[in-house]
Amino acid sequence: MLPMKSTLLPIQILLSIFSPTLRHRFEENAIWEKDYPEIKALMSSDDKRECHQQFKDIQDPQLHSDLIGLSIDQRLIRLGYPVQRINVTTEDGYILGIYRIPFSPKSPLVEGVVKKPVILQHGLGGNGLCFLIQDSSRNLAMMLADYGFDVYVSNFRGSSYSQGHIDPDMTPDNWRYWDFSFHEMGIFDVPAIIEAVTDITKQESVYYVGHSMGAAALTILLSERPEYNSRIATAFFLAPAVYLGHTGLYLHAFVRSVNYYQYTFNKFLGGKLEMERLVEILLGSSPNYRCSAEEYACEICANMFNLLAGYDGPQTNYTQVGQIFDAFPVTMSTKTLTHFFQMIKTNTFCQFNHGFKVINRLRYGRRTPTCYNMENISSPLLVFWGANDFVVKPQDIGKTVSHIPKAALKECIKVDSEYFTHLDFIFAKDANTLVYKKIVDVMLNATYG
Repeated sequence: MLPMKSTLLPIQILLSIFSPTLRHRFEENAIWEKDYPEIKALMSSDDKRECHQQFKDIQDPQLHSDLIGLSIDQRLIRLGYPVQRINVTTEDGYILGIYRIPFSPKSPLVEGVVKKPVILQHGLGGNGLCFLIQDSSRNLAMMLADYGFDVYVSNFRGSSYSQGHIDPDMTPDNWRYWDFSFHEMGIFDVPAIIEAVTDITKQESVYYVGHSMGAAALTILLSERPEYNSRIATAFFLAPAVYLGHTGLYLHAFVRSVNYYQYTFNKFLGGKLEMERLVEILLGSSPNYRCSAEEYACEICANMFNLLAGYDGPQTNYTQVGQIFDAFPVTMSTKTLTHFFQMIKTNTFCQFNHGFKVINRLRYGRRTPTCYNMENISSPLLVFWGANDFVVKPQDIGKTVSHIPKAALKECIKVDSEYFTHLDFIFAKDANTLVYKKIVDVMLNATYG
């Protein structure tokens, strides 16, 4: 006679299929098991026609020309928004440049009304300008300011906006300046920014929007310094670069030996990788100006952007491809890039592997790096992901959300766009309706905090 447990198993399976809650869980798991192939393509003839049409439809050619090459503060001033630069010093001496938009022409200051602060944090290879590239009605920074939020556009150490240090010898020409990865950004940069913003606003908590590495840095902070969970009202993770085991499979042969070449790689480049110079060499001139011209944008530059970011013709604003190169790709530390390569290789979310067991033991008290304890996260989190993201693949999003405590993970949202890529979260022409509207609605209604 079979045990009662075995007899009940088919009934349990049937119940799981027909029970709405369990059926939903089954369907949810199936999403992550599904294969999401990368959609790669160069511009089609239809894309090129659309590109030329977009240039013909430019309503203010002078403004289009004026915005090329502008910094964060210059761009905001040109578009009629107030801006204030704030220098923030981290515990380890780095000076970060933060840009505040205290109000907007559509939402002026009102006596007695306190605006809720929002921190916008960019990803790897970018800077805070990423959140300002799209038209003012579409980019996230100005959109939030228009809705009445006190906006802080942040820049991680190493960005051209954040290359200061209290030690005069620690300049960007010194390789020691670049001896950091996104671990230090999470442990030192993000808390310094939060402290500065709450000191200015006299509020106990902030909203936080992090793209890619910006989300990973906050994940590190909340895992390693859990006292900061109470300082985050709600965090919005746009394609969080936490687990990366499926990232660009063509990279896997390269990253397999990352621990062996990392020191040569870092020393040869002086600790920094100047990506903007590489793009300039490829194009033969400054990409922001050259790619803002119709003949280059619709032929060479848009295809180059497809190679960098992945194809999404329907969401590409071709007239702004040149301006995008002001924000991405830019200089980064080689150690940061190496750390991400280590994560791709191991499919773990751990601290930096120094490559030698002796050094790891001195640093971590063990032969291998310590992994981040995401069980410490308690802040409300919303995770957004795209089906055509080859940097943070949907399968890796599945692993990330499985490590976020259920009480913290409020929503996991697939962007309703077939080709949505990693950089579409900040550059897609319809990101305002596909992603930002949800963010603004949650903030306005204080849905989770």
